[in-house]
Amino acid sequence: LMPYPYHRDRQQWLNAEELVSAGGALVVADRTDPKLNASALGSALLPLLREPGRLEAMRRASASVSRPGAAEIVARWLAGG
Repeated sequence: LMPYPYHRDRQQWLNAEELVSAGGALVVADRTDPKLNASALGSALLPLLREPGRLEAMRRASASVSRPGAAEIVARWLAGG
């Protein structure tokens, strides 16, 4: 995950915490410079691509905190129904 860096209350970082804490994601700080971002993403992602077991563990971890149907629930709420 690469949270938006300019939001005053860092809400995207807060939203990512549960998934990261569960082991289902990594956070890479957005450095706002494309070259620095590419380097940081490469450093985070390339080791994952070399470790299928770690990717599988992250998949299981993210599934453990998933909320199936959440998008539909939010959409219905926003639509007033």
